[in-house]
Amino acid sequence: MKSLDEVRLATHVADQRSERTDREETRAARKGAAAAPLDLHDPAQRAVAIAAMEQQMRQAAANLEFELAAMLRDQLNDLRAVSAPNVKRPQFRPSRR
Repeated sequence: MKSLDEVRLATHVADQRSERTDREETRAARKGAAAAPLDLHDPAQRAVAIAAMEQQMRQAAANLEFELAAMLRDQLNDLRAVSAPNVKRPQFRPSRR
C-alpha cells in the first residue's frame, strides 16, 4: 500500500508532465502553422512524416497518454500502407453482444 507522500509525489510528477506537454503542444502548433502541407505520396516527405509521428507516439507513451499513442500508431500504419497499395486494413466492426 502506498503512503500518502508517495501518492502526492506521483500526482505532482503527473501534473508536471501534463504542464510540460501543454507547452510543447503550443510550440509545435506554432511551428506547424507556418509549415507547408506535405505531399505524402512523395516517399522522402512520407519518410520524414513517419519519423516525426513515431517520435510523437513514443513521447505520448512515455507521458502515459496511451490513447494518443494508439491513435498515432494507427495513423502510422495508414501512412506505411500508402507505399504498399496491395495492403488493406480491415474495417472496424463493433461486436454485437
